[in-house]
Amino acid sequence: MVRVCRVVPKEWTKYEPLGKVIPRTRFLVFKTPLNERLLTKVKPEERFTVTDLMWKVAELGGRLGCVIDLTDTDRYYDKKDVEGLCIQYTKINCPGRGFIESEDHVEDFFQSVEDFLQNAEDAECLIGVHCTHGVNRGGYLVCRFLIEKYGWSSHEALSAFEEARGYPISNASYIQALHRAATRRINDSGSDEEAIRRKKKKAKRKRERREHDESKHLEPMMQQFIGKIEQQAQVMESNSVYDTTAPVPSPYLEEPPTHWAYQHTKRHRVEEKIDTADEHVEYTEEAEEGEYMDDEEDEAGAEGSEEVTYSKSQKRRHRKQRMMNMLHVMKGGSFHKIQEAREEYFRDFTDGKPAGPQPQ
Repeated sequence: MVRVCRVVPKEWTKYEPLGKVIPRTRFLVFKTPLNERLLTKVKPEERFTVTDLMWKVAELGGRLGCVIDLTDTDRYYDKKDVEGLCIQYTKINCPGRGFIESEDHVEDFFQSVEDFLQNAEDAECLIGVHCTHGVNRGGYLVCRFLIEKYGWSSHEALSAFEEARGYPISNASYIQALHRAATRRINDSGSDEEAIRRKKKKAKRKRERREHDESKHLEPMMQQFIGKIEQQAQVMESNSVYDTTAPVPSPYLEEPPTHWAYQHTKRHRVEEKIDTADEHVEYTEEAEEGEYMDDEEDEAGAEGSEEVTYSKSQKRRHRKQRMMNMLHVMKGGSFHKIQEAREEYFRDFTDGKPAGPQPQ
């Protein structure tokens, strides 16, 4: 059997049943509803039951999805009246004295709200919060949530609550506790930002130190490699002095030598034309087949004529040109380009074949 309180809470009739939803939130704060036995001691126009609560919320255009009871007793109304309407009911016993000295009530309230927000099927349903009068304890916990979870300042939270509920928080110790909570949040966020800045600076110094060490190891290697390239370039230049007596014909300007097969077929074709002109003999199928065979020989001769050989002086000039290009890349200082040029340079030397003149 549910125990029933026989006395109406002190100054309960001085406060309006509920106000409005706090802007940008889903919180609706109201005073505690009373059972029918207690309401016989108040005027009819001052009645406020669970049913009256549902009607007034509907008039605001909303729907309650959760009710958090912060009173320190369960005698004001039966929680089954709320749960029977498919509304989640949560009880957090908050005493009138020593309330702000314990953080357990704050943690329980935060956990209840977050659990409901995560599991609620309707994203528009409201969170109803009430204490005895719907002002001090309810206002304090709602403002703490706005400060610590939504990042509001204490002044913003207090002002929004007062405008929505219609009454300010009257307990000075509650107001001071809210200001302290806002200050702690600012200090904690500032310390987090400072820790992030220190971490970034440490990572930057570590990266610069690593790059400096890599450059210290890379610089002597580059100097050594550049020295070898310059030495080989000087050797090539000194060897090229003895080859200036006779100009070397360029393989790209000379006509390729005529293949012996092409010469034979050409002479044979001319003789055939002379014979046919004198004797006026028509071509037969055998003559056409012979001409087809000659065309194949012409193609074979043309393919054979595409092979080009390089002289020693041309190879030397090509190697010298590639060395000069390599030296130019090394002086540029780009590590990736140096690696690519180095691999290409030594690959050409191991193959023993010049790749032809390089574009400047």
